[in-house]
Amino acid sequence: MFYFLLILVLLKYLTYYSSSAADSAQLITKGILAAAAIGLSVYGLAALLNRFRGWKTSNRLGHLFELALISGLVTAERAWLSVTQFPSVHLIELTQPYWQTFALNVGVLLVLNAALNGAQLSLTMRLAHAEELATSLRARQQALVFSDEEIREQVAQFLHNRIQSDLMVSSLRLKEIASSLDFKNGSGVLEVVASLEKVRSLDIRGLSQSLGPSLGSQNLLGSLDALVAQYRGQMVVSVDSPDGIFESGLSSRDQLQLGLYRIAEQAVLNSLVHGPAAAVLIKITKSQGTITLEITDDGPGAEPNSTNGLGTSIIDAWVDILGGTKKVETALDQGYSLKIAVPV
Repeated sequence: MFYFLLILVLLKYLTYYSSSAADSAQLITKGILAAAAIGLSVYGLAALLNRFRGWKTSNRLGHLFELALISGLVTAERAWLSVTQFPSVHLIELTQPYWQTFALNVGVLLVLNAALNGAQLSLTMRLAHAEELATSLRARQQALVFSDEEIREQVAQFLHNRIQSDLMVSSLRLKEIASSLDFKNGSGVLEVVASLEKVRSLDIRGLSQSLGPSLGSQNLLGSLDALVAQYRGQMVVSVDSPDGIFESGLSSRDQLQLGLYRIAEQAVLNSLVHGPAAAVLIKITKSQGTITLEITDDGPGAEPNSTNGLGTSIIDAWVDILGGTKKVETALDQGYSLKIAVPV
């Protein structure tokens, strides 16, 4: 591009030698052709050097050799144009002596190269800084997710082991006390025992399994069925997935199933809170080494570029951990669709 513009600048002086407008037009046409030929030849030589060079691009002597080689090519081509009197016989007056032309070419290339290298260095540093920030953000997101899972599991273990066992002991103790009371008072105590047993067997167990699905013996699909039960009476949540897609049980060591569960859990919660939706469908398919999790609802939808909340950040963190991809399709009054594709 530089040499193309350089030839065009020379034409400004060559047109003074033209005696008519027709000669000037012919001179300009030939000059453009000459400029294009030099520009293409320089581009071709640079492409060959980039492909077949046997030295590092950071080698200064090799770099100077390349600049000298390109400058020599341009000087030789300008000399050839002068000898052949193309585009004008007067071009020879503007290109001699050739050693000055060669030195000027090298100098201009050095200046341009220094400017480009400076701009490239600045851009590279900015990109490296941005990549460092992105990596740090991903690491923090993953650390938060894993910390959240650890806390969930600890709380779930505490609820399952300590609270349930304490309630069981309390129930047994109350039953002993009830047996020593009269019928009326004993019946009242047994009603309290029944309430405690209901809390222990249903509420505490359900809460512990919600916090830490690893406590359940079921796999992902079984855990999703338990998740569906939590929303009964608030909205219709259904699961569509073929049997046998997950062989093992859901555990904290199985990041794939745990991550998909957390994504589905958060997506369903978003459908309830940000919709609210009346119906949500969780669909899981597997094909060609990829598991696809799709959650769709019939809610009011959202603007495509709406601000992401904490739930979306959790989903994004799990997608990054699983090495998957996320696709969102939504529009006002057209529902919301979240599709996660994860390699197995």
